[in-house]
Amino acid sequence: MCFSLYMEVSYAAGTFAKSNNNTITMKTKALFTFLVMLLCISLSANVKPGPINAAYKANASSFVVGADWMPYPKYSDREGWKALMTKDEREYFIKRGEKALKHDFQPIPISTFICLYTTGDKQAMRKIERANREAFIDLMMAELAEGKGRFMLKIADGLWFYGTSYHWSHSNQCKDHLPRFEDEKVALGNVRLGITIPLAYHFFKEEIDKMDKSICKTIETAVKRIVIDPYLNEKNDGEGGHWWTGFDGKKLNNWNPWCNHGVAYAALLMVKDQATLDAVLDKTSRSVDCYYTQLTDDGCCDEGLYWSQAIPRFIQYLELLEVASGGKCTIRPDVKLEAISNYPSRVFIGTDKSGNNWAVNFGDSSPTMGSDPYLNWGVARYTGSQEMMDYTIYRLYNPEKGKYQVPYPKSDEGARALEFLYYYPELRKATKALNERIQEGESGDEIQKELRKSCPSYTFYKDVLQMTARTDNGWKIGARFGLPGIQHSHNDIGGVIMFVDNNPILIDVGVATYTADTFGPNRFKLWSMRSDWHSCPSPNSVLQHQGWDYGSKDCTCTEKDGVITFSSDMGNCYVKEGKVESYKRVIELNDAGQPYLKITDTYALSQRIAPDLEYFVTPGKVQKLSETSLLINSAGTEMILEWSDNLKVNVEEAEIPEASLKKKWSNGLRRIVLSSKPDAPLTGTYEMKFYKK
Repeated sequence: MCFSLYMEVSYAAGTFAKSNNNTITMKTKALFTFLVMLLCISLSANVKPGPINAAYKANASSFVVGADWMPYPKYSDREGWKALMTKDEREYFIKRGEKALKHDFQPIPISTFICLYTTGDKQAMRKIERANREAFIDLMMAELAEGKGRFMLKIADGLWFYGTSYHWSHSNQCKDHLPRFEDEKVALGNVRLGITIPLAYHFFKEEIDKMDKSICKTIETAVKRIVIDPYLNEKNDGEGGHWWTGFDGKKLNNWNPWCNHGVAYAALLMVKDQATLDAVLDKTSRSVDCYYTQLTDDGCCDEGLYWSQAIPRFIQYLELLEVASGGKCTIRPDVKLEAISNYPSRVFIGTDKSGNNWAVNFGDSSPTMGSDPYLNWGVARYTGSQEMMDYTIYRLYNPEKGKYQVPYPKSDEGARALEFLYYYPELRKATKALNERIQEGESGDEIQKELRKSCPSYTFYKDVLQMTARTDNGWKIGARFGLPGIQHSHNDIGGVIMFVDNNPILIDVGVATYTADTFGPNRFKLWSMRSDWHSCPSPNSVLQHQGWDYGSKDCTCTEKDGVITFSSDMGNCYVKEGKVESYKRVIELNDAGQPYLKITDTYALSQRIAPDLEYFVTPGKVQKLSETSLLINSAGTEMILEWSDNLKVNVEEAEIPEASLKKKWSNGLRRIVLSSKPDAPLTGTYEMKFYKK
């Protein structure tokens, strides 16, 4: 920043002198410029680098151009690759590569690229882009596995395709409907290739140059034009460009570590000028520091299940610095990083009989949770978290076959495909020991329970006001208060998610396939984003409002004698026109005796406008039992819902227009609406209780 200020002021001084017939002498200009430099030095002295940038600066001389830091064998080292891959692994990669030999690298037609703006379809162009990228990775891995040159010509096709491509962008990452050659920015679309294309260049350049040296020359030019130069151009930082760098102090998400890792990876492999490499690493380390400082101490990922694209990417960046410096630039995990590494373990609910892996999924997260054992294992081994190691292995159990299985990867980035080669043997070793125990007569289910003992019964994320809890009786809940302005959030303050015996009773619908509206001005008009399609209250029939100004307050979470109590005042979550003075929700999970979940809402209004409404969203079948009770049956789990007699019930069938959500909730959704009288008192209490039939 100071360098830019110095250059701009110096230029301004010179321009002023010329325009005023040299009334400012060169000595005056020099003195003026010198004072600006002193100001910059003073400002810089007061800006302390974060821990990542400090570690980089202390070891900057350890990062040298030339890519000699790579921990993988050279392509020509066939014995090295044989030692790195088992016979089965080589056959796996070669088989995928043989399929990729039939792939034709396809440019994306304009009609497909602009679908985001014409039809709202964000996926049409991504399908073509993803197919190209994954085929290229399969070709690269197959050639590394076999080493006979059989895939080299097709790899050259891919390098030439990407080297001569006008852009590597995704449609939603362009300033206008189409990318502009002169307006290149670094985003997830091109950074994924920035982590992939340089690897092929590194491994195969010598062989590709034998065909024609212009092939790799085009890649050098493309990576410089599309990744390195735009990143270093400070004019791109901030809104409308690299908003994810964090230098403007705004809220960050997974884009920050993901993009910085990709840029640093590309630079370490391809940049030949030391000054440029130094500039990239200094800037990426400062930028990732901005992300790190925003991580909460409580261990919650405010992006929900986007954790898998956030924390693993952050750790990949830290590991890249360590490896590329020969082990000298090492940032050891602290309490904050250790806590957030366990997030997937805490929000995981379980697997039902249909094979759905359920999770607490507030915001845009999916209610079903994938699991990449390689990403999870990378986090666990870096932070040393036993809980995350146990969780990673837990997710590898196949109940139908009664044993643990480690899948081969299908990676969408070259660097991750290579990481598999180191993580796979470790996972195989860990699961082999458990399979041997099963063969000796131990129950797989009992081993699974043992692996979850490292996960606590409940977790209160005090910085984002979210909690998760589980009981020995098969109850698992999640609840959220806090702010509606966090990453990927919905208007769901006070929302409750409840599963019993791994079957969904109260759910968060999740988000449909991304379209132009998902992150546009109409986001909170989408039904799945609104508070009336979450298990939330609507005092005076008013919906919650989006934005940082509409959060809850006075939140507490306690556990005593088997009862977990989570409460907050939600009165601030509604606009002033709603006339809500206070709305305190108390969520109580009782695991002592007969388990139950009780929700008590105590309200105070300044004016009665309309009935108060209590919403509950369920995929279960609903049957009314009485004026104050009903039965919810979800996949055979039967639950009773009872409520206080100052409410009446109505059950609505949900219309699900989005194909992706309709597939996820194939049995349909019901919305239970409990309503007060239109002239209900200005103060009062509503009580709702769930228990197993």
